[in-house]
Amino acid sequence: MEPNIKSGEFVVIKKDRDYNIGDIVTYEENDFLVTHRIVNKWDSSFIAKGDANNENDEVKESSKILGKVIFNSILIGKFLRVYLKYIFFIFTIFVVLKNIYWLQKNRESEVKSKECGKQIKTKEIE
Repeated sequence: MEPNIKSGEFVVIKKDRDYNIGDIVTYEENDFLVTHRIVNKWDSSFIAKGDANNENDEVKESSKILGKVIFNSILIGKFLRVYLKYIFFIFTIFVVLKNIYWLQKNRESEVKSKECGKQIKTKEIE
């Protein structure tokens, strides 16, 4: 869709009842999301084309359209692509450390309860 929407840009789409020629839409094709402009439309099908492409896409069913692009941002796209990896990594480390802390705390409480049980048993024997 370059130059209007660059590869890797963040796009927001909105489901609509009707799509028109010229609308930029996102649809699913072979488990990928494709964002192209509608260049021809019939009642239950459409043809789309990327702005930088020389050829049209194949005819698609209108039910394949997920929504119309209502917002796009290269900055948000770059942020998500770069920093989301780090955020996920930090979150994973946090979860691992939290679990280690929780396991250690449970082991300490088990040891204390075993020690208390031994003290009670020795007092009963005396």
